[in-house]
Amino acid sequence: MLPGGPSLPDLVAKLSSYNGSLLQRLESHLRATNFPLRGNQTVPAVARAILSYLLRRSPALLRHQPQRHGAHPKPQPAPGAAGEALVELDGLRGHVDSVVIRYRLLDEPEAPEGELRVPGDTAVVRVPGLVPGGRYRVEVHGVARGHVSKSYTFVVTAGG
Repeated sequence: MLPGGPSLPDLVAKLSSYNGSLLQRLESHLRATNFPLRGNQTVPAVARAILSYLLRRSPALLRHQPQRHGAHPKPQPAPGAAGEALVELDGLRGHVDSVVIRYRLLDEPEAPEGELRVPGDTAVVRVPGLVPGGRYRVEVHGVARGHVSKSYTFVVTAGG
C-alpha cells in the first residue's frame, strides 16, 4: 500500500482512464483527486517521485500494464531518484521486439556512452548510475524484426 493511498493494482487501474504517457496519466490523476501538496512541492515532482517509488517496488507490475489504444506517444524522459533518469516507453509497447537506450553525459564529450536493452513490452526504464543533476543526451531506438525503427533523441537531467 502507498501511505494513505490505494494498493498498487488499484492505482494502475485508476490511471488507465487518463490519456498520455504514464507520467502524464499519474499527474492527471493527482490533479483530479486534489492530491495534497506540502511546501513548495509540485504535481509533476510528486508524480515523478511516486513513479520512481513504483518502479523500485514493483517493476513487473509496470511492465505488464494493459496496452493503451489510440495515439502512440513518443518516449518521454523524466528525472528519477538521485543519479537516475526515467524513460517512458508507452508509445513503443507492442510495436517493437526490444528497445535500445543509449545515453551520454553532455558536459563531458569524452564520457563513455551507456546502453540499455529492454524487452519491447517495457513501460518505463530506469537508467541508473548517472551523475546526480547531470544533463544527458538520450537516444531511444525501437528494434522490430532485427531492424532499427524510428529513433527519438532528447536531453534529460538526472535526479539530484
